[in-house]
Amino acid sequence: MNKRDHAREGVRRRAAELGIVIEALPSGLLHVRGKFVDFKVRDLADVLPHDLEPSRW
Repeated sequence: MNKRDHAREGVRRRAAELGIVIEALPSGLLHVRGKFVDFKVRDLADVLPHDLEPSRW
């Protein structure tokens, strides 16, 4: 398992803890959505754990 695979697995684990859904789109992008997050990304390795948490105003 390389570094990027480890990062992807960490994001999947954290998303599951927060109840965030990650679904693949026909375009090849991943749609990450939950109560406080909604964005599209090409690779989960590019997502940081704090990107999954609600914004602080």
